Amino acid sequence: MSRKEIFEYWQQRSVEQAAKGVVQIPHSPLYSWKTKVVQELIYRFLPEKGWFLKCDLWNEGMLEKSWFDLKIPPHKDGLNFVGVDIAKFVCRSAKKNAPSISVVNADLNHLPFRSSVFNFVLDLSTLDHVSEEEVSVILNEIKRILNGMLFTIFHQQKRLQKITALYRILLNRGKEDLSWWFKISYFFNVDWMRRGLVKLGFKLKLQRPLNIGGWCPFTYLLLKRWRGFTKVMNALESKGFPYSDWMSESWIIIANNKRTI
Repeated sequence: MSRKEIFEYWQQRSVEQAAKGVVQIPHSPLYSWKTKVVQELIYRFLPEKGWFLKCDLWNEGMLEKSWFDLKIPPHKDGLNFVGVDIAKFVCRSAKKNAPSISVVNADLNHLPFRSSVFNFVLDLSTLDHVSEEEVSVILNEIKRILNGMLFTIFHQQKRLQKITALYRILLNRGKEDLSWWFKISYFFNVDWMRRGLVKLGFKLKLQRPLNIGGWCPFTYLLLKRWRGFTKVMNALESKGFPYSDWMSESWIIIANNKRTI
């Protein structure tokens, strides 16, 4: 999809979603566990003061509650929070739902901020919706404005996403059309993303898979019957399970672009 098509898609989808009402995500044991993992890692690397940028505002503008949003920002008195989104309607909704943050309607390809102003940039699967060529442009822009940590989560391995989509279709019994997901989504190999960040000058601080086996219904059954299974999953992921690259639905990379003055 071109930039114009992506803009029009998200603008239209946000308006349609608003007409249906705020999205309420069912909080399954797996969802709660993923939320806990992401929030703990964000807080571990979050600076005490400075400027924080979130790369999209869908969670703030369109969801009732998500795994991380800025409706209630982290309790850091020295941090200033900014959110950016390409869709005007999403920005308007985010301003209402998250009045304590500064909302900016802009394209990640051309961020309207001065160099080295942000100390933390958070990307929750935003890069999944642009092509490989644009990812490079956006990461260059993030590097330009960042003097600190980049926290990114992205879906990986297209073959795995196809398995995920098949399970979702089967579990939803065909009620939900998920073909749109593949029209606006890209899936990156972990090594490709790793090499790209290092080539740009980022220093990798933490890498870990997220949601091993989340594409398999058996995982959900285990979580329902044995909540302690989340501890096993977390240990496998954080310590580097041999096949986690192939088996994980998502991946977390935290990289440092700290500049010395």
